Amino acid sequence: LGVAVAVFAGRIRIAAPLLLVVVGIGIGYIPGVPLIEIDPEIILLGVLPPLLYAAAVNVPILDLRRNVGPITALSVVLVIITALVIGGLLHLLVPSIPFAAAVALGAVVAPPDAGAATSIVKRVGMPPRLVTILEGESLVNDATSLVLLRTAIAATAGGFVFWEAAGNFAFAVAVAIVFGFTVGVITVWVRSKLQNPIYDTVVSFAVPFIAFVPTEYVGASGVLAVVVTGLYSGHHAPRKFSAISRVNERLNWRTAQFLLENGVFLLMGLELHKLVDDIDRSELQLQHTT
Repeated sequence: LGVAVAVFAGRIRIAAPLLLVVVGIGIGYIPGVPLIEIDPEIILLGVLPPLLYAAAVNVPILDLRRNVGPITALSVVLVIITALVIGGLLHLLVPSIPFAAAVALGAVVAPPDAGAATSIVKRVGMPPRLVTILEGESLVNDATSLVLLRTAIAATAGGFVFWEAAGNFAFAVAVAIVFGFTVGVITVWVRSKLQNPIYDTVVSFAVPFIAFVPTEYVGASGVLAVVVTGLYSGHHAPRKFSAISRVNERLNWRTAQFLLENGVFLLMGLELHKLVDDIDRSELQLQHTT
């Protein structure tokens, strides 16, 4: 279905992710189709790390360095400001919702997904620098959002303290960078010693999980660690890996990225029916006053 939609989307010049969401919604409302509900932990652990690694390993790190200013402004500063503004407005409109809980909701909706955006800007011929900025922003904004979400949830238990929240945020980022760089160095060295392309492929598919799981275990950002590992691996691949290994890795990860990204957008549409039913049955309602 993903291949069929991608081919059709290319012919009618519509971004495939957007069309997959619509297709998923349509399938979800077909009579007899069961309600689809996916455990969020499956997406966080099983889909997000390889998806981010697949994107990071193919991004030229030199282009990111040249555009580090706007990428940081969009993926870190703007996400934080957006989450705080949304949280402040929600707390102002519904005072019963604590500010920290409102910021947590803001962190959920703050980071945009750049998959559909980049596919559109590439088609219309936007400058390569803008495409690089969008791709770089999409690598880091999820990490910023998840760290901010974790910090806000922790603050709901003991009250919001700015310096404590800032310290937790800095810890999550710093440890993730160290873990990601370390995993990148070790796994690149190990893969450079492997001559069998099958062994190299197996290790390559394990790398994002090796970076993600221990980083999350110590309370840091596993997403950022995966991005750092992917950037390091992609940057050192020309010097450490053979041409055959690089071709295999690029094809394997582009295939994995296609399957995971299209699958996620399709699931978003499929889950809409279940989400709407849950809202209708929910006992939590906002009270209107006149």
